[in-house]
Amino acid sequence: MTQLATLVMIRHGEKPCTDGLGIDEHGNTNPDGLTSKGWARAGALVTLFAPNSTTVNSTLPSPDALITPKYHKPVHRSYLTLLPLSQRLGVAILAELAVDAHPTKIVESLVAMETAVALLCWEHDHLVKIACAVAHTMPVANPADVPTSWPDDRFDVIWRFDRDEQTQTCAFGSHDQQLLRGVAEQPFDGGDGQAPDSDPGQPSTLVVSSPAPRSMRPGICDVPVSFPA
Repeated sequence: MTQLATLVMIRHGEKPCTDGLGIDEHGNTNPDGLTSKGWARAGALVTLFAPNSTTVNSTLPSPDALITPKYHKPVHRSYLTLLPLSQRLGVAILAELAVDAHPTKIVESLVAMETAVALLCWEHDHLVKIACAVAHTMPVANPADVPTSWPDDRFDVIWRFDRDEQTQTCAFGSHDQQLLRGVAEQPFDGGDGQAPDSDPGQPSTLVVSSPAPRSMRPGICDVPVSFPA
């Protein structure tokens, strides 16, 4: 039975401003779609998680499972963000739990999956709660490094938990995507102005641009978190 070895967590791509319109996968305007920059990020994520290994390489693992929230609407940004990667890998996007499902339930569902690498694309406020739930549900070697917030203006961060087969403990790490031309994507702030040491397999900086479709401070997750019943 395959066990989950790596859990990767990202936020959906850039969204339109309040009352603005994004773009769906058919090129139609939609308030729940991605902006042109969001689509550029979605396309560029393919180079990180499914590189061709000839002209582009990455130290990040390719996911066996792609997971987004389940919404009661046909268009949503998490699905659109993973769509180019899904098409490249030939892996269907799973959407079984609501965006505000109990974080522990989400983690348990991920652990129960027979997959080695799972990529979770979610809304950023809920990603913080899910990461904290991982730290409470599974043995994590560096729980103090698990962030307790995600700034509203950051779409460029990758969080990951890697399980050690011998110790059966997980290590938390964070990457900055550094994908888009002309975007000043600041390094992850470990709380002291320095990037955290727990950053396994930092990928090389890539500058990728693709067209539209056709203070993160870590700390032990012992702060009160309100989970829905």
